[in-house]
Amino acid sequence: MYESFLMRRAKWVLVAFAALTLFFGYQIIGLKVDSSNEKMLSKADPAYGYLEEFRRIFGSDEFIVGAFRLPEPAGEKVLEEIEALAEKARRIPHVRMVQSPLRPSGDKDEELDEEEARRILVENPAYSNVLASGDFRSLALIIWLEHLEGDRVYRGRIVQAIRQLSSGHALNGARMYIAGIPVEKNDISAFVREDQQRIVPLMFVLIGVIIFAIFRNLLVTALVLLLLGCSLLWTLGLFAFAGKELNTVTGLIAPVVMIVTLGSVIHFLSHFARLGREGMSSGQAMQSALQIVLAPCFLAALTTAGGLLATATLGVPAVQEFAIFTAGGVMISFFLAVSVFPLLVILFARRGMAMRISNARGLLDRSIEWVVLVVSRYPWAVVGMAIFVAMGAGFGLMRLDVDTDLINSLRQSAPLYQATRFVDRYMGGVNSLEVMIDKTSGEKVVDPDTLRKVAGLQDFLESFPSVTKTYSIVDGLIFSSGLGPGRKSVPPGAEGKLLYAMVAGDTSSQGRRLGQWINADFTKLRIAARMKSVGSLKIQELSDRVKAYTRQKIGEGLRVRMTGNALLLSNMSIELVSRQVVGLFLAVVFVLSAIGILFRSFGVMLLSAIPNLIPIGVVFGLMGWLGIPLNVPTAMISSVAMGLVVDGTIHFLYTFRLQREKGAARDEAVSRTIRIAGKPIAAAALILVGGFSIGLIGNFIPVVYFSVFTGVTILVAVLCDLLFLPAVIMISGRDWGIERR
Repeated sequence: MYESFLMRRAKWVLVAFAALTLFFGYQIIGLKVDSSNEKMLSKADPAYGYLEEFRRIFGSDEFIVGAFRLPEPAGEKVLEEIEALAEKARRIPHVRMVQSPLRPSGDKDEELDEEEARRILVENPAYSNVLASGDFRSLALIIWLEHLEGDRVYRGRIVQAIRQLSSGHALNGARMYIAGIPVEKNDISAFVREDQQRIVPLMFVLIGVIIFAIFRNLLVTALVLLLLGCSLLWTLGLFAFAGKELNTVTGLIAPVVMIVTLGSVIHFLSHFARLGREGMSSGQAMQSALQIVLAPCFLAALTTAGGLLATATLGVPAVQEFAIFTAGGVMISFFLAVSVFPLLVILFARRGMAMRISNARGLLDRSIEWVVLVVSRYPWAVVGMAIFVAMGAGFGLMRLDVDTDLINSLRQSAPLYQATRFVDRYMGGVNSLEVMIDKTSGEKVVDPDTLRKVAGLQDFLESFPSVTKTYSIVDGLIFSSGLGPGRKSVPPGAEGKLLYAMVAGDTSSQGRRLGQWINADFTKLRIAARMKSVGSLKIQELSDRVKAYTRQKIGEGLRVRMTGNALLLSNMSIELVSRQVVGLFLAVVFVLSAIGILFRSFGVMLLSAIPNLIPIGVVFGLMGWLGIPLNVPTAMISSVAMGLVVDGTIHFLYTFRLQREKGAARDEAVSRTIRIAGKPIAAAALILVGGFSIGLIGNFIPVVYFSVFTGVTILVAVLCDLLFLPAVIMISGRDWGIERR
């Protein structure tokens, strides 16, 4: 028997536990955070390949805006102070170029006086309302970054350096607003990291308080927290040992491990306490409790891990790492819960320490008796209410949108939120959509017909409220020809003018700037569209409409390819959410199939679908009714909560089978099962809901939503396990093939 073997090898198990804890603890010191979130991007996305080609031709599309709002129009002194700040920014490593009011092109040889700067910044469409507002009270620096392949922290270094520069410069008391996608990547990762560092310790404290309130034993509470901490330490230490870095997705490994660990430990403690009340010694109670929970805990861990691994087939690196290491963490937590924890319990008991758990019947016990009463007397009412809730959730699911809006995910007091809204309002927005245009024949793209189509596409882009400005060589040609605002007429002789500018490139700043907009052989040109910060839904709508416009108005002779970090991040969020939905389907299929195989019954598989599907459907339906979109963090709720959902279902079914094998009638077996398995299922749920409620203090709104709706999912899962599932068994009049074969 496993229990006897464990007792004989207790010393070696505890020595190995201590050694491995030290090893993984050392590894976790080097755990890093990936602030770029590049592993969340799918390299199969065409926009990813387009962006790599774009970078080779035109350079990186990433920029940071540093903007000021002055109490009065800027004069010469203010312009010189801003230029001094720009010059310092140019010396920051890996800054490619800095555009400023006195050097709007970013060229090192260009420097305008105040009068010329006012004229150029107002008249030139490339700079108006981008570097300066019409009233000259809002001014900006645009800091362009190099792209460093493989270096995921250089953006953070640049953002930090710019903030240090801005802290030492006050222009007539004006604040410098710093925004842009590199800032978003850096700050969002920092918010998530800070929330985890602040919330996880508080979660441990609150979980400890709730465990003590339920079991009323300080030593037991300390041992549970020790096991919980070691499960996280081993999992994250293994993650660090494999050379992985935490990101927005893999940062959710910890909650899943906590859920599974607590589920196993609470089941053991509940049986240990019950057997102690029946008169067993601590050693006997430990071995008997372990014998009772070993099989169902193993089945729950195995099916949860398998369900997670099913999502590893989806191709996104971050999701694959989350699935693999969370599955590993699930099995680690199971191993510790059925080996180390029981040994620690018996070790302290033999040293004379109080390991008895209070026999007093508390609120949880009375609640379980109420559940037994409701299920036995009103099973049809329970089923009817569940069907009504499920129908309401179904209508809510039809209202659910998939949208990721990072800026609206911040609290309005956050500096990044305020800076982004300021730049959106006064300086043309923080995002850019890049459009590359070439001919399928490989010919030059400077003929009048092509340029007219480019101008038409620009006008179409500017018809979107989120697009504030577009620019291409068409605008440069019109401005240099003195034809005034608008794109109604493209000047003749475009190729000759461009050739002249290219040849004069060594001596002309205008010629050197030309390479930013068209390649050397004139076969590829670029449209840059400045955009406000909007959610992925609006970016996808824009992308779809541009594709439709291209088919209808431009034809097959020209290739129009959209790319840029804004589009790529939008595609990433949509793809991650959609793949999570597919992953959830695969996981549920695996879990239900595994339960059917383990119990050798198709009926059990159908029965177990009730508590596994309804909680997730109810929560996503509730989000639909509340108008909360599905995004990367909220889509992960199902994967995180699945551990407890599966755990409760398997423990209920396994206990019900044991009661039937002992000769109990069906209804009596249901009541006994609720009393025996119900308390640990409900206790684990209450502990976890209390722990996740700490997430309400998070700075990042998706973290708040994740915490709230994970808690709701857990509560609904418990209601399904203890009310709906037994009610279905009672009104169906059958065992569903649960009995042993």
